[in-house]
Amino acid sequence: MHFNLGRVLTRQGHLEQAASHLYSAIRRTPTFAEAHYVLGLVFQGQGNQQEATQAFERVVLLAPTHLVARNQLGNLYLGQGDLEKAARQFEAVLAADPENANAHINLGYVYLKQGHLRVAALQLEHALSLEPDHAGAHYRLGAVRQKQGRFKRATAEFRESITINAEHVPAINDLAWLLATCPDENFRDGAAAVQLAKRADEATGRSHPKALDTLAAAYAEAGQFEEAISTAAKAVRL
Repeated sequence: MHFNLGRVLTRQGHLEQAASHLYSAIRRTPTFAEAHYVLGLVFQGQGNQQEATQAFERVVLLAPTHLVARNQLGNLYLGQGDLEKAARQFEAVLAADPENANAHINLGYVYLKQGHLRVAALQLEHALSLEPDHAGAHYRLGAVRQKQGRFKRATAEFRESITINAEHVPAINDLAWLLATCPDENFRDGAAAVQLAKRADEATGRSHPKALDTLAAAYAEAGQFEEAISTAAKAVRL
């Protein structure tokens, strides 16, 4: 009863009440892995990443085959910068479910962060063979190709991500940055960069330093230097 009520309250966003019922469920059955999992979701919703991490760690200790919890835990480790722990969670998911697209994407991102670009690309390409319309996978693969200096492929992956999800702000912003600052001038397009950067800026409430930096670079590439200076100054003030 407490667990079911806690789960429903979590879905409704009543997190404090949900936590109370989930704690009651856990007191009755301390090894109830799913109650720990939902409690981890509550902590995430409250922005308490440390408590969420501990909750998901308890889940995978109690239920090593709880693959959703492992993916969640891996992403939390990623956010904390612990790439080795993150990789171990995603690898454990793939050992149990080799066709888990999200785990391939997440592991590919770990490899990207570590600078292992070839294996990162392999993970992301495999994910896309499983889910061809996954905007996030195209975006991550675009980031890999950009770091490899394969700018044509990077541009294509970013564009595909945006085609699939027109509101994928990281892809919009990174494509704008590439078009504004690419080391190979053949791939630069100031006008297109400005249009994309404005979309990213608007989507982030015109108050995100990264989007403003991109917009400033785009203005500069387009020869709109006054706008570039004022936008860069706004980014510095934030």
